[in-house]
Amino acid sequence: MLTRLGFATSLALALLTVSVFGQGQTAGKSPYEWSAVDKSGKQFTYRQFPQPVPLWTKDVTKAVKPEYPYEERKRKHTGIGMFRLEIDVETGKVRRVTVIKSTKYNRLDEAAKNALVGWRFRPNTWKELSLPVDFALPPPVGLRSRSAH
Repeated sequence: MLTRLGFATSLALALLTVSVFGQGQTAGKSPYEWSAVDKSGKQFTYRQFPQPVPLWTKDVTKAVKPEYPYEERKRKHTGIGMFRLEIDVETGKVRRVTVIKSTKYNRLDEAAKNALVGWRFRPNTWKELSLPVDFALPPPVGLRSRSAH
């Protein structure tokens, strides 16, 4: 069980750096700005806990990466949206995902919602989570970091 949770948390963290929170930043805003409400109704925000790893990630048991629709990539559509997950406290399942701030592209918003509704949390931990999802194109091949060689 511990191995499974460790894997799920590692998976969640890997996804967070790719699509959820993304790699780009908007002027003056951190891509890590999230907020969460625990089972007792207490709210937590990024500003209270400005760590690179969000407070709630330890309770993620399943994280589904959003698919970047081919048609949107082809058109070079990018964007950061903010999404609210309503979580069933007893089961840890996401009951509903709503768009707080659109990516400006319906297909990107739907892709994010479709992925986030598949997320799961440890039961009796969180009841709500708001987080950004960033759809960003990779840099052109010639501009990629040389440290990967």
